[in-house]
Formats: sequence, C-alpha cells, structure tokens
Amino acid sequence: MTNYRTDRKSRNKGFTLAELVIVMALLAIVTVMIVSFSVLMSKQVGDNTARSSFLDSVVTLKSDLTNKLSTIDEKGATITVTVDNTAKELTFISNKAENKFTYSFTDLKHLDEINLEIIEGADNTAPLLKIIVISTELNITQTFTLPSRTAAEFANSN
Repeated sequence: MTNYRTDRKSRNKGFTLAELVIVMALLAIVTVMIVSFSVLMSKQVGDNTARSSFLDSVVTLKSDLTNKLSTIDEKGATITVTVDNTAKELTFISNKAENKFTYSFTDLKHLDEINLEIIEGADNTAPLLKIIVISTELNITQTFTLPSRTAAEFANSN
C-alpha cells in the first residue's frame, strides 16, 4: 500500500507561487531598464543629429559667404558688414560700385545669433572677418574667418 501523501509529493514538480512572483518581478525590472535605456539613447541620437545638422549648416554658411564676398571684394574697397539677429540677415556692402549682398540665415535651425569681429591684417595683408555663430539651445559656439582678398578694410555696423 502506497502512502497518498508521499505519492502526491513525488508527482508535484511545478513552481510555487512565490517563485513565479519573483521571476515576474525580475522580468519587470529588466524590462524597465531596457525601456529606460532605449528612451535615453533615442534622445541622445536626436541631440547628436541636431548638432551635426547645425555644424553642417555652419560649414555651408562659411562656403556661401566666402563665395559671395568674393563677388564684391575689390581693391581699396571698404566693406561694411551688418548683422541683424532679429531678421536673421547678414549684409555686406562695398563702397565701390554700390555692390551689396544680403545673406539670410532664417533657414538655419537652432541658430540664435551671429557676432562679428574684424581682425586687422598685419603688414599689408588683407583683414579677416571673424564670424561667431551661436546656438544656445545646442550649446555650440562655432567660429570661422572670412578673408578679404583685396579690401582695404571691413567695417562692422552692429
């Protein structure tokens, strides 16, 4: 005759409720960690994409301004440079032959302001126009210079 109690124990090889609850709790913790990491990485990728796009725009800005400046850069000219951060425009005016161009930077995302500095040329070299591009949102300050090939001077009328 078999003992009913011992026979039942040998057949019952499943998990207890406590073990199942512990496993579910561990799975929940791992899931929360994975979701948190995914959200954090998604935000980081978005920030890096915005920063990269902004820096690409600054490179394009430098190239465009260099090309346009060469069209009004004349020997002995004074080029007046005006930056209007409200209208998001940069204007170059030469006193020779009424040459002028305006560069609008309204399409540059995250651009907050542009500042100008004039670096005088040393020993008969042409001056440089230092342009400082600022994005406070992305915490980026990018600086580049535009050389004048022949202009006697730049004038900044901020």
